[in-house]
Amino acid sequence: MSLRNNVQSNACIDDTGAFTDVFDKNAATTGGVIIAGGTAAFGAGILLAALPAQIILPSAVAGALFFVGDRQDKNLPLNPFTKDEDSVEPQTAVAVA
Repeated sequence: MSLRNNVQSNACIDDTGAFTDVFDKNAATTGGVIIAGGTAAFGAGILLAALPAQIILPSAVAGALFFVGDRQDKNLPLNPFTKDEDSVEPQTAVAVA
């Protein structure tokens, strides 16, 4: 009687004993993304520690461009503190009796 006949779960065991239903393409891809993300974050941390001005300036420019693009997409003025003259309604004076 082989090990394959004794397994009561839905996981398929191949001849090497690896659970192929558990460790599939999605699990391998997820593992690769996690390792690559950790490596990228670690590398960015080392680069930021070694060259702070060369990293902070492009990051600030990228953030500003994201902000400008978002404001233009929403048809808002670039300066968030300016008031749109069309949206301001005139206030009427209240008479005191």
